[in-house]
Amino acid sequence: MWLVDLRGVEASTDALSDEERERASRMRLDEPRRRFLASHMALRAVLSQYVERIDLQSDVNGKPHLAGREICFNLSHSGELAAVAVAGQEIGVDVQEVRALYDAEALARRILSPAEAGSDILGAWTRKEAVVKATGEGIRRSLTEVQVYPPAGPWWVEDLDVPDGYVGAVAGLGPRPRIDVRRWCWE
Repeated sequence: MWLVDLRGVEASTDALSDEERERASRMRLDEPRRRFLASHMALRAVLSQYVERIDLQSDVNGKPHLAGREICFNLSHSGELAAVAVAGQEIGVDVQEVRALYDAEALARRILSPAEAGSDILGAWTRKEAVVKATGEGIRRSLTEVQVYPPAGPWWVEDLDVPDGYVGAVAGLGPRPRIDVRRWCWE
């Protein structure tokens, strides 16, 4: 598990795929575009620690994976923080910058299961996002069906120790691996 500070990173499209360059070109604002590009540069930098050749492909649900699937990975970014999870099993990660929630009660009804009523909404959202990214489903079904307090499904989920002002979670399918959180340093 890698955390990457995106502040001040000069983003480049050189190593990115055509799809990533296309997605970035559709972004109207400079800062979100820079953070998107920087997070995808960080993904490649981290993956290069594990594999020699980075050939990204997408499955039928649009979840990116390495050709040959030597390892599984997932990327999330919010604000100036990116998180890259790398494992030998399906894995998902989500980070969110803490912010005021618009109509928190309505959001709670949309995402919390009855067993999770009263849980921290942003924490639950982050955990659920990590789970649906690990399962490859994305947000296609009601998030109330994905119970994360406590986890109720074929997955495990764990909160991450992230910088102040952020919440983060990592989730996976299969046995829970040891989660080591490392900080990526740009050189």
